[in-house]
Amino acid sequence: MKQRFFLIMFLVILTAGLVYPCTSVIIGKYASTDGSVLFGHNEDDGGQRVVNVWRVERGSYSATDSVRLISGVKIPQARETWAYFWFQMNGLEYSDLYMNEWGVTVASDACPTRYDKSKGSGAIGYMLRRILVERAQTAKEAVRIAGALLDSLGYSGAGRTLVVCDPNEAWLIAIPGGTLWAARRVPDDGAVVLPNQFIFEEVDFNDRLNWLFSKTDIRQYAIKQGWYDPAGSRAFHFSAVFGKSPDADYRQWRGQQLLAGRHESMQPAKSAGLPFAVTPRNKVSLSDVMALLRDHYKGTAFETRIGSCSENDRPAGRDKRIRPVCTSTTQYGVVAQLRNWLPWPASGVLWVSFGRPDCHPFLPWYNGISRIPEVYCNMPGVESADKALEQHFDQAAAAFSYDPKSAFWIQNELENIADMNYDESIKAIFPVRDSIEKRLIEFQPEFEGSMLRLWKKDPAEASAYCNEFIGSTTEEVMQKSMKLIRHLKTTNFD
Repeated sequence: MKQRFFLIMFLVILTAGLVYPCTSVIIGKYASTDGSVLFGHNEDDGGQRVVNVWRVERGSYSATDSVRLISGVKIPQARETWAYFWFQMNGLEYSDLYMNEWGVTVASDACPTRYDKSKGSGAIGYMLRRILVERAQTAKEAVRIAGALLDSLGYSGAGRTLVVCDPNEAWLIAIPGGTLWAARRVPDDGAVVLPNQFIFEEVDFNDRLNWLFSKTDIRQYAIKQGWYDPAGSRAFHFSAVFGKSPDADYRQWRGQQLLAGRHESMQPAKSAGLPFAVTPRNKVSLSDVMALLRDHYKGTAFETRIGSCSENDRPAGRDKRIRPVCTSTTQYGVVAQLRNWLPWPASGVLWVSFGRPDCHPFLPWYNGISRIPEVYCNMPGVESADKALEQHFDQAAAAFSYDPKSAFWIQNELENIADMNYDESIKAIFPVRDSIEKRLIEFQPEFEGSMLRLWKKDPAEASAYCNEFIGSTTEEVMQKSMKLIRHLKTTNFD
């Protein structure tokens, strides 16, 4: 039975879906229950992937130091760089997520584009978001830094939207490719759901408070390519001009329906499109965003068991675009809770579900943490973030080898065995998951009060308190996950 289990587990991982739809949810500060900017993101990547998490501390550099890009181009390094969390997807160029000490949080979604890379690409890609969190104290500053780099170097990939948030505001940077980009501010009272396509509708070139643009004129470029006719009656619609996905995305539709309290069918969205942002019917809580990151169309005609969402498992005739937010290729989910009224140690919190959020609780990681528990790193022989960066594209360093002590493997083992009999397995998983998460959310004010009192007296003691907290919550989740694994092995294979 043990051999059969590991064979099935390997096949599930190896044959994971061929479409990897990351999803982001952004809630403006006036639309959330507590006044925080909320940024939820599910990172979806297929193939043999291992997630590692690092804490990178501040750095000081000389005027002659530089940053070397993958393309070989070197740019001057900042004299000082900020501390940050780094969620590393080994071997991938466009999948890492970051949050720095100021709460500036960066992730992205791939977006199919009409831009042809063969007609001109660029020199910056992988290092872009890392440079942003190293140098920016606000989201808007990050947008300006990104814009300057894209204008001068061009993007090495094609078709991507970066999400950049801080405790005050959030921006989306849509990059069709090369030196083309446009950035749009999320309304403070609005909610945005970003699937894998451009979602900017009509562009307001006169509104420089909520829009920023590349030096390369995106309108003139589109006219030259024959993608836009200024003599026509239609305004310049960004997604229609640059996107390869003309139809509304089901995840964006689903998220807007839940957040705005609507009960409309998908048909109006197919014919009229979806707005960039909606005004939530009720203030959006941390738990609401977590629930959305776990969504699989429950209660609709598109409902799918999360454990059966790969391309190979899709029912015959099912439109491949009907993908749930939480899916078989979701490597982890995070919700950044960014608050402008709290001092540094508590202002930025990453609630992390290490693994698929349907199976695991979200745990709070505070900016005051100085050390990540070792179970979140699965790179044998690599003991520092600097070394991890050097070996990011080294397949040997990112060995896909089972480690029973690694959080990644424990969480994945739970997911894979649960998927063998998902409808029954969730009856055991959900109560454990929800009880941990509910307790941590309720405990948040008390923990933060204690931590901030310590910080006023001794920052080092407050940091140690944060380290102890993340260590104990992680250990609890690992122990309960292993207990669930033992239970489900007996249940699913007897």
